[in-house]
Amino acid sequence: MHAKALSYDFEFLNVSSGKLFDLIQTIILWRDQWFEKMPDKQTLKRWFQEFYTELTALLELTLQNKTFYLPDWANLSIARNVTLIPSEKFDYSHKGITLPAILGGLGRKYFNVQHRFNTFEFMIPIATSEIPETMLERFAFMKNMKSENNRHLPYFMPLTSSLNIL
Repeated sequence: MHAKALSYDFEFLNVSSGKLFDLIQTIILWRDQWFEKMPDKQTLKRWFQEFYTELTALLELTLQNKTFYLPDWANLSIARNVTLIPSEKFDYSHKGITLPAILGGLGRKYFNVQHRFNTFEFMIPIATSEIPETMLERFAFMKNMKSENNRHLPYFMPLTSSLNIL
C-alpha cells in the first residue's frame, strides 16, 4: 500500500519515468499478481536494495536543490520514535534492536515491540528563517485550524501534514 501511495506522489509531482518510478511500478505489479506469480526471496531482496539506494539518492538530491521550510516553533519529534534533526545535509540514524523476522507471526504485537525498541533520526537541511510569505500564512492557518478544531470539535482533525509542526 505504501508503494501505491508513492505512485500517487509521483503522479502528483508529474514523475512518470526513472529508476525509482520503475521500481515502484514493479512492486505494484507484484502485489497485483501475488497469488499467481510471487517473486522469490532473492528477487525481493534485490528489489529492496535497489529501492533503498534510489530513494536515498532522490532524497539527498532533492534536499540539496529544494528548501525544506519549517517554522522555528515546529515540533521536530514527528512520532514517538522518529525525530527530525536540522543538519547541513541529508542523513539518518537508527538506534535499537531489530527482532528476528521469525517473530513476525505475532502480527501487530511484533510491530508494536519493534516500534518501542527502535528510534530513528533524520538529519535534513531545514530552513526556519526567510520563509516565503505564502508558507508563513499556511503555517499560521494550520495552527489556527488545529486550535479551533480542538476547541469546537475535539475528536475530529481533518487531514493535514504528517509532520506534527503545530
